[in-house]
Amino acid sequence: DLPHLEVKSIPMSQIPIYKHWAYIKIFRYNMIKQPDFLNLPYFFSQDFTMEEKKANYEFYEARTSHESSLSPSLHGILAAELGKLEEAYNFLAYAARLDLDNYNRNTEQGIHSTSAAGVWAGMVFGFGGLRTDADLLILNPTIPEEWQAYRFRISYVGSLLEVSVTREEAVFQVIEGEPVLLKVYGEPVEVTAAGVTIKRK
Repeated sequence: DLPHLEVKSIPMSQIPIYKHWAYIKIFRYNMIKQPDFLNLPYFFSQDFTMEEKKANYEFYEARTSHESSLSPSLHGILAAELGKLEEAYNFLAYAARLDLDNYNRNTEQGIHSTSAAGVWAGMVFGFGGLRTDADLLILNPTIPEEWQAYRFRISYVGSLLEVSVTREEAVFQVIEGEPVLLKVYGEPVEVTAAGVTIKRK
């Protein structure tokens, strides 16, 4: 019910807000540092519809200052799932350069290791579309316009799995261990050492 403040209109000279504004001023607006609620559709993805994810993402993104190092990567992951690939890419780039470019004006206090981990999560859970809250491991790979390809490896039920994504296709291959059953773009797929190639959707 608080008045809305356009977070993007705050001058860079007043960033980070929490260093320049008194808390009594910050709490007068419907502005938050990080959207903790969005962890629910991230960790419990199958319990939310795409419409619910979209509504919550858009509601909280407009009210988040992203001054928490946890925030950009989480937004990027959900943006990728919602097909907002440009937003997802921008959030991933922001997280990757958070300390290099000192976006939050506090790098002198130490690096944000959570943001570094968030970059990996942004690639694997965001563009890779990895979700772990179903009977089978879910993968729905996408790719931003700025990339030609990417690749990552994960351990799953005792096997080492490699996922390679290009603009046209996604290749899934067991590098070590036994074949694994995955859910790719909504369909069950058995992945072996020979690999499986699937046209990207």
